[in-house]
Amino acid sequence: MNRDHRRIIHELAQIYGIESVSYDNEPKRNVVITAVKGKSICPSNTLTSVLEREMQTRPPPPIPHYRQTDK
Repeated sequence: MNRDHRRIIHELAQIYGIESVSYDNEPKRNVVITAVKGKSICPSNTLTSVLEREMQTRPPPPIPHYRQTDK
């Protein structure tokens, strides 16, 4: 499993409250995840809805306005 895939698995595990541990050395490095009763959760949002929200274009941030002071 490559580094990017492992990172995604660790991030998802954190969201779901699941323990994740990487084992072995490259190129056989892998991730084992374990759900713990009472600690692990099932979020109300689906991964698809999160991806759709993240893929939407966002408006640019506001431009700060500064007053010029006379010296």
